Amino acid sequence: MDDALMLQYGADAFMFGTRSERKKNEPYLVPLLQAGEEEIPNWTSMPEAALELYARRAVEGNNPIVRARYADIVWEQRRDHKLGRLATENYLKAVETYTRRTWWRDATESLVRALHISLSLGDSKLRERVVADASGHINDLHEAGNFETSLEIFSSFANMPKRAISKETIEWALQHALAAAKHFRELGGDSLWTEREYLKAAARLAARISHDATAIRRMIAESFERNARWQSSMLVANHLYTDAIQAFKDIGDTDRVEELMLELTECNRNAESEFGVIQSEIRVDTSDVENLVASCIGRTLEQSLRNLALGFWPNVDAIRQHAEELKKETPLIFLLPKRTLSADGRVVGETVSETEIFDQQVIFNLRLGYQLNATFISRILQRLREEQGLTAESLTDFLCGSAVIGDERRAFLAHGVGRFFEADWVALFLHVPHRSRCRQRPQHRCPRRNRVGTVQ
Repeated sequence: MDDALMLQYGADAFMFGTRSERKKNEPYLVPLLQAGEEEIPNWTSMPEAALELYARRAVEGNNPIVRARYADIVWEQRRDHKLGRLATENYLKAVETYTRRTWWRDATESLVRALHISLSLGDSKLRERVVADASGHINDLHEAGNFETSLEIFSSFANMPKRAISKETIEWALQHALAAAKHFRELGGDSLWTEREYLKAAARLAARISHDATAIRRMIAESFERNARWQSSMLVANHLYTDAIQAFKDIGDTDRVEELMLELTECNRNAESEFGVIQSEIRVDTSDVENLVASCIGRTLEQSLRNLALGFWPNVDAIRQHAEELKKETPLIFLLPKRTLSADGRVVGETVSETEIFDQQVIFNLRLGYQLNATFISRILQRLREEQGLTAESLTDFLCGSAVIGDERRAFLAHGVGRFFEADWVALFLHVPHRSRCRQRPQHRCPRRNRVGTVQ
């Protein structure tokens, strides 16, 4: 295997995203980008040479975070039990690294992943060790007053097969989940949303050991009610009152349902004044655009093209953070279900859960970022054509000069680049999935997990 391909495979291992929620038989790792049958990196038909490289590095490496990722890929692809155990062991070791750096969410994700693999392996001793480590992690978090990142562990405990976790552990987890819910209830305000998530996990834990969860379900209903009264936006309050009414109805409290129906009616009257068009505009100073363009122009055409190739990858972490801020400012758009309609008005898709709606907003912001970047890139290419003699042929030569692309795609790329220079956007669109295979993601733009060091 030549050095360029080895480097590419090594970088690809850390370009996979992870699923927070997945259906049965769905892989934990997913490609960074998907367009039809195209995947970046390739997961469905991963080269055997890449898997051999990952299997070797999972054993030879020193960094447990890196070793866990390599081993997990091979485990997912081959169901190799040796690599599955190796992944689990390294995920547990990675928790120590994450904890030292106070990366609590990463530590929790590692524990949850280790738990899922140990269940699939059917290794009871390994599973018991993971459960013990996860319980100890929750203890450490809660004793330090950190209640934000233990929810996923409670949910995983609640979803485990009955014989895979003891009743005592479930009872212990139930009490800690209720303690976390109490913490967020006392904070009030937006924290009531988090309170309900912990209460829902507590209700599932209670059901696992045949405890009556009615009291917990009442606490969920009361949380909706408190949240509705706290809201300054009557439109958001309307959504919360509706959920509160349904929650009280589910536990048979008809008196509270009637009382809240009256409050909902009043809320609806007050909400009328809030209806209007939600819109925003983006203004970019032309001098800022020119400064950005100028920063990409190097002394030579090749240097300019390299600057262009490395400078416009969107930062997904920053986009998700922006979505979190938008959720605080305009929470209504993250509550209302969204439907996709066909040309004849039929519903062909629907986004209902809060998680799905949030992810959809992140994807929308990502597309918006691509659109903004396209404006800058077009201006840079125009400057390169005017000042440094960029042509379709020189751009094709630059792209095909990469060992990752190779000459086998030259004819196809040359055609696509030529269409771009002639502003034939329809023909160019058909080239996008093939061109996307050639993108290389620079190290400093890789997912946050790459902060631990250089990929080995």
